[in-house]
Amino acid sequence: MTDEERYLFDLPGYMVLEDVLKADELRDLNQVLDEYDLWNESPGQGGFFDS
Repeated sequence: MTDEERYLFDLPGYMVLEDVLKADELRDLNQVLDEYDLWNESPGQGGFFDS
């Protein structure tokens, strides 16, 4: 990781990695996440992020 990449990661707390997944892999992951309906989930209801 370069100094610039480290700095840009430190600002928002994440980094964008281009072309890490193939289009079909991204489609499959999006489909799985859509099934969990993450945006309408209440915390503590046994949802995706409650593990």
